[in-house]
Amino acid sequence: MKVALLSLDVSLTTKARLGQIKELVLSASSMGASLCVLPEMSFGGYNATPKECDQGADEFFTALAKEANVAIAYGHVKKADKKLKNSVTVVSSSGEELAHYDKMHVFTFANEQKSFEGGDVLANFSIGDIRFGLSICYDLRFAELYSLYAKSCDAVLCIAAWPKKRISTFKLLLKARAVENVTTLVGVNWQGGEYVKSSYVATQNGVFSKPVYAGSELDIYEISPSKKDGKSPNSVDDKRFEL
Repeated sequence: MKVALLSLDVSLTTKARLGQIKELVLSASSMGASLCVLPEMSFGGYNATPKECDQGADEFFTALAKEANVAIAYGHVKKADKKLKNSVTVVSSSGEELAHYDKMHVFTFANEQKSFEGGDVLANFSIGDIRFGLSICYDLRFAELYSLYAKSCDAVLCIAAWPKKRISTFKLLLKARAVENVTTLVGVNWQGGEYVKSSYVATQNGVFSKPVYAGSELDIYEISPSKKDGKSPNSVDDKRFEL
């Protein structure tokens, strides 16, 4: 299936960004994409210490998914019991919620703990014969989370706001999580300002795939179900989860 990665421009105003998102999603749909994946906090833009949730995000993306007839995975800020949660929601092409995940690991290096509390539940969804797991940015540094997805998922999405000064780490960890879990890793990042375009699909062999379509803000990749062909170690089946 075709998956579209949208590398949004962080310098745009919210109004301009929503216009950019709509244009890119419609373009991706016209090129046969079944799923569009946006960066962390894609609705309002990344903010380590926001004071309120993103009003209207669910309504905007639900309507867009139905208009474009494509599933969308988007980042947004939602209310929690005491603070906020940094979340990713996936809606189907008919506007139904397929999955919702709250970022488990709060990035204390940027003081995210002042505004956010971490989630504690994994989430996955299927489109066709491919099952995807969900994660957000800093989660990528914690291998255990991806090990838990390894047995049931063909691919894991990691939506991010990963700055260019640490981008080599982002690229390294995408490949590492893919190899150790024999699972495709889809990383989607912002661009502009302190960010550089760095949205990738890492295969279970630890290489970045080539997109079937490459643009300045939109890239489309072909993703297939996981296959253990016996030509490389099966670290998932050999892993001692009980430890």
